[in-house]
Amino acid sequence: MSNRGQRFVFGLIATVVGAVLFEVASSYIVFRGYPRWLAAGVGAFAFPVGPLTWHLLAERKRKKKQADAKTPAKASLTAGDRYKLRFLVVALLVLGPMIAMGRFNVARAVWKKGLWWWPTSYEPTTSHGGPLSTIGTGTPRTIDVIGTPLARVPPDAELVVLVQPPPDDKKNEGHAILAWGDGQIMMMAEGKLDKTDKPEDMIRELNKARGKVPWLPMGEVSLISSSDSQVLAATDRWKPLVELPGMGPSTDILRELGRAPKDAFFVAGFVPRTTRDVLSTKSGAVWLYQTGEKLVFEGRAEMKDEAAAKQLVSEATRALDKAAHDAPESCREQVGALIKTIKLDQTGAAVTGRVELDGGVLMGVMFCAMKDK
Repeated sequence: MSNRGQRFVFGLIATVVGAVLFEVASSYIVFRGYPRWLAAGVGAFAFPVGPLTWHLLAERKRKKKQADAKTPAKASLTAGDRYKLRFLVVALLVLGPMIAMGRFNVARAVWKKGLWWWPTSYEPTTSHGGPLSTIGTGTPRTIDVIGTPLARVPPDAELVVLVQPPPDDKKNEGHAILAWGDGQIMMMAEGKLDKTDKPEDMIRELNKARGKVPWLPMGEVSLISSSDSQVLAATDRWKPLVELPGMGPSTDILRELGRAPKDAFFVAGFVPRTTRDVLSTKSGAVWLYQTGEKLVFEGRAEMKDEAAAKQLVSEATRALDKAAHDAPESCREQVGALIKTIKLDQTGAAVTGRVELDGGVLMGVMFCAMKDK
């Protein structure tokens, strides 16, 4: 098989396996009775957000180290091998606690709730749309801090991930927050918790896996408090800052979180202070929302300068074009349709993007791969 064919087969297998991970993780969330927006958020982190983001950041940092080294070290693993290992770590982080708590129910969840994402009806919804360059622009909306989990976030946090119910969720149940900064981390979840959920087990599994995520170093996490409706945990240095509500994260982080639309149920804001070499990023935000039958990822990143922004978009565009070109002719149409959902823009030092995930397009690629075999 040619190198082109090998690359396509690897990409295709990686996509199919990633889709399976998304399916298992999200189905278990729905099976446990949690809302579907939370299932979509957890599944999206499992694939593609978690493994692909880790891989991109780590590979760019590795290339920079090799360029700076007088005698670059010879790698025993290929980029594909490294992606497989990172994918495996993310899968363990997501599925490990689920299997520890639910055991066989993880498989039962896929059988009973595997098609949770398939719409039973369709109601036209106005898309946010608009030019890509306008994503995340304008005056950021006000983010409530007082009386929310955000009040527990220390002011020196560099990354804040917020999971919340959409505005039309009448139950308004299930809020979660994760914050990171200079090796410290805190987590808080509010909402109705299942009686079989054991926060101690979840923290134990997290501590076992924390050393396997070098791109996000963190200290040992300890459980601060837990009840039927709340779980709070943090590393030692942040414990005094999160035990009682405070003023919340910095205004810079709140500005990035405020770029997301009000119906986004997954939002992440990033303002690096101790990791400024990562992708030459000054600040950024990504979010996830649903419109009709599609899940839409949008994001905006402010790079250190225009040259860094152009380089990022150029490399991403070249990689996407190559993937479409390397596809076998029998699958080229389906692969092209999938890649066309990924749109990028660079204006000055800003990079924006939108990815619309359509279940029909993904299924088309999978069926094509089966026929090609």
